[in-house]
Amino acid sequence: MPESTRILESQYFYEDPFSSVVPPIYLSVAYRYVDDEESATDDRGEVVKYSREENPTLRPLERAVAALEGADDGLAFNSGMSAIATTLMAFMRRGLRALTLKEMYSTTIQLLQELVAMVGGELVKVYPSTEAILEELKVRKYDLVATGGTIIEATKILKSMGAVGVHAMATHCLLLNEADSRMFEAGVSSITCTNTIPTKYAEININQLIVRALRELIT
Repeated sequence: MPESTRILESQYFYEDPFSSVVPPIYLSVAYRYVDDEESATDDRGEVVKYSREENPTLRPLERAVAALEGADDGLAFNSGMSAIATTLMAFMRRGLRALTLKEMYSTTIQLLQELVAMVGGELVKVYPSTEAILEELKVRKYDLVATGGTIIEATKILKSMGAVGVHAMATHCLLLNEADSRMFEAGVSSITCTNTIPTKYAEININQLIVRALRELIT
């Protein structure tokens, strides 16, 4: 199906009394509200009553972008900072260790510092160079596969103990400097990752989990 057709098809979920080919842009701030049972709802079951919560213009945009990306759903924000803040909050957890760049936008770093402090975590800042990032990843452990060093060492130990196969699984697979090749050379049988980072090993789709977490934070 052509992209243009997928975009048009993905946008329709409201009852448009005029059957317009392209969903209209609604400029209203508020919408008729009686109660949750009788008022208009979108395809997620959210009541459409106030544009800052849910509106019939934003939803078609989210659905169209999701269709183009091959995702289950999407979320649109009115600013880059609100998107960054919501995404960061979705990944916060107790004892988190986060790695960021020293030259990142100062307001973003401030927000990240506050969020990490709230969960009792640690924020590590490095200069924006591949060498600096790799050096930091060698020193401390993060929830991602960057160079594969930890997995390679673990594989060697397991193989020496008689393990027949070693299957590596990770949430975020950066796989810098051909880390996957070195992992296979060390004896790793397979690599499986989520699709947070596009790789050929991204077999676990967590789009819907992320969308659900983000939605719970902003509703």
